[in-house]
Amino acid sequence: MRSRESFLVLLAALLPIVLLSALCWRIADTELHNQLTTAAETAVSDADRFLDRIAAGLRERQGMIGASCDPETVHRLDRMTYESPLVRTVGLYDAGGRLYCTSRGPADLDISGQIGGGRRGGVIVRMGRSALMGTPSIIIDNSRDDGAGINAVADPALFDELAAPLAFAEGAALQVMLGDGTLLRETGQPVSALGAAPISLTRQSRKFDLKATVMVPGSSVWVLFRSDLALFGMAGIILSGALVWVTTRRVTDRQFLSRGLKAALRRRELEVHYHPLIDIQNDRCVGAEALIRWRHPARGLVRPDLFIPIAEESELIIPVTRWLMNRVRDDFEGVELPREFHISINLAPVQFRDTVIVDDIRAIFSGRNLSPAMLVLEATERFPIDDAGRKVIDALRTMGPGIALDDFGTGHSGLAYLQKFHGDYLKIDASFVQAIGTDAVTRTVVDSIINLARDLDMEIIAEGVETVGQLEYLRKRGVPYAQGFLFAQPLPIAEFEIYRRTNPTPVAHCLPTTADVPVAAVSPA
Repeated sequence: MRSRESFLVLLAALLPIVLLSALCWRIADTELHNQLTTAAETAVSDADRFLDRIAAGLRERQGMIGASCDPETVHRLDRMTYESPLVRTVGLYDAGGRLYCTSRGPADLDISGQIGGGRRGGVIVRMGRSALMGTPSIIIDNSRDDGAGINAVADPALFDELAAPLAFAEGAALQVMLGDGTLLRETGQPVSALGAAPISLTRQSRKFDLKATVMVPGSSVWVLFRSDLALFGMAGIILSGALVWVTTRRVTDRQFLSRGLKAALRRRELEVHYHPLIDIQNDRCVGAEALIRWRHPARGLVRPDLFIPIAEESELIIPVTRWLMNRVRDDFEGVELPREFHISINLAPVQFRDTVIVDDIRAIFSGRNLSPAMLVLEATERFPIDDAGRKVIDALRTMGPGIALDDFGTGHSGLAYLQKFHGDYLKIDASFVQAIGTDAVTRTVVDSIINLARDLDMEIIAEGVETVGQLEYLRKRGVPYAQGFLFAQPLPIAEFEIYRRTNPTPVAHCLPTTADVPVAAVSPA
């Protein structure tokens, strides 16, 4: 097996596994991101819910700001400590930020310190030291514009106990921080235990100045990846095996076609069929396109689109074309042919690299009944217009064959290409012809090709004519020649000779009853 074919099989084996691995990694990464997002958003939501409940209680009591610290005020403040399991004390402070009344009774002004901090208006959450509790606490302040306000003091430890647990994989860590970087809540693994490069995700609260960050070890995505790969791995192995089987079979078929084509030249398995070329202005058969066919003893008729590309890649196309030309010469040797009769032969791009094709035509057709001047050599838009190609064309012209550009419009050639090509014939591709009557855009393309060919003084041949409507369209626009199943399918030489000698050409015998119904094709062109 050649290195290229071995590479294709190896690629077929590895490609599904690589794609599946990439897919599993993507799934694992997305799954981890979703888990991190859910955990962080849940932590933020928990904090928002508890703090918002406290803040709502402070806003309800904002009217108490500035009230004297009498038993009724203390009782109303004290009720808030019963309503919220987090709140340990509630207090009032004056415009100077000094606490003067709490839910536990009159405050000791000497130890309360600056509570409001001079802030004006709104609710703020911060960490501080409670004047009464003397420990780090969560302080929720609600102040008026004049600086006086009401606050609540919550216990961080109790907040952590009441919040939802971290519902995440083992090894995760959660931190909820205030805007100043003060840690409000921490749960799960210590951050130091997560390794040097943990994966983290942060979500910010929309209500308070706080954020939640969830962190996991960098290996977490690998854990999920291995789990997903184990789940889908069997499918990858099956897909890989199926693709290897298909590729191996394709490679084997290519090897069979390559080796078999060499043997077919020796065993006389190749045939030539002739696809009539019709002068549609006068209803006469004026030539044919010589098409090679391979009739394999075991596989039957092998399609040209299967073995011709392989012949071109391996340069077997050179001896195959040489065999074809010899066969065409022999088929028409001794046959009385009209002066306008010509045979088209397709050439591959490789045959324009040197003058071997020129020598072959000279050796095969010179002095024969079918002379070089009765040949039309067809090249596709893949034909390279370089110095070597131009040299081959010039050498061919000296012997008399016409030059045709086949399948025009399907590649990338434009006006500049046609001007360099200097061909005698321009063949309109069948895909454009068969859309006549169905696609207004395609009709415009056909008209443009016709006008372009006339401007360049090139004869026009329309391929793939299948309906009377298409035929009439081309006739009205002055197209001189056409091919297609409307007239005939490619024929062996004996049947072609019968067809050719029928005068006028029996187009009417193959017309469908409906103008735009294509004639059924028996074999590919």
